[in-house]
Parts: sequence; C-alpha cells; structure tokens
Amino acid sequence: MTLRKNNFNQENLMAGFVVGLAAGAAGMYLFGTDDGVKLRKELKKHWQEASADLLSDGVIEHAEQDLWSIFKETLDKASQEITSHKTSPKNPTSDKKKQANSAVRKLKAKKTKNRFKGV
Repeated sequence: MTLRKNNFNQENLMAGFVVGLAAGAAGMYLFGTDDGVKLRKELKKHWQEASADLLSDGVIEHAEQDLWSIFKETLDKASQEITSHKTSPKNPTSDKKKQANSAVRKLKAKKTKNRFKGV
C-alpha cells in the first residue's frame, strides 16, 4: 500500500478565506449601506471622467465600456493564462534532473548490492 502525497495546503485555504472575507465586507459596504450608495455614485462619476483619457490612451476600446466588463475581460484573460500555464508541457530541465537522480539511485543501489556477498 502506498501513501499519496496530500496537495492540500493550509496556507492557501487561509488566504482564500481572508480574500473572501474582504470581498464580502467590501460588497456589504458598497451595496448595503447609504455611504456605499454615495460612494458608488461618486465612483461612477469618476469613471465617466477617466474613460475619455483611457480611450485616448488605448486602454479601453469604447467610451461606453463600464468597469464590470473590463473587470470580467481581465479575469477571463487571467483565467486563460493560468489554464494554458497548467496544461503546458513540463519543464525539460526537470525531466533531466529526474533522470540524473534515478541514475544516482541506481548506482547507489548497485554499490550496496556488491558489498555483501554472503557467508
């Protein structure tokens, strides 16, 4: 019976929990309080002013583009990048290291086999 290595990392769980907690608190503030409503209106006004500059700089394609669509596009691009990175072939140098390590193990095993010849 062989034991599998557990890929669960407690630090990743804690980081995800903290990010989720922060996102929930921000959402609650923006959508659940009167100050949040005022802040959203203010941010929308600033976005309308900044969109002209972003359009002239080529950052956005349309002046009517809202923050949510830009955020969604950015997340989609990041997701595709992560997916392509995970599915890319393994690093050839790591395969060479594995081969070298297995060769060293074979040599060590061979040396230990030759030491004891019996009685």
